Amino acid sequence: MTKREFVHKADLIDKEDLKEELQEFRKFALKKNMLELAVAFILGGAFQKLVTGISEGFFMPIINSVLSHTGTAWRETTWELGNVSIETGKLGGLAVDFFITALVLYILFVKILKPMWAQEAPKEKSKPIPISIRSKKVH
Repeated sequence: MTKREFVHKADLIDKEDLKEELQEFRKFALKKNMLELAVAFILGGAFQKLVTGISEGFFMPIINSVLSHTGTAWRETTWELGNVSIETGKLGGLAVDFFITALVLYILFVKILKPMWAQEAPKEKSKPIPISIRSKKVH
């Protein structure tokens, strides 16, 4: 494409529409909840690395010493069923990682942060709802 063809195609683009689209995209990308989601995603990745490090460095050696009777790491154990090899150790390790992550998140959010958030939130007094009771005379 020559420079003249490029300039001609650029002239066909409505600059006002492009400006509006860019402003709309900017509003979308810089929304508070969008930025919070990005931060949460990054922190989640870092948190997962931390949990994996704790799992592999602390819990797995303990579990391995208890469960490994073959002399190999239990995360590397497999079941051989004919021509099929099932990596039971890898699956078990992922299950332990998941359990540790879930336990830490439960303790952090339900036991530590939730009570703190509940104390900070101002509680509104509920107003009584007036109820009119009409009774019918029964004959």
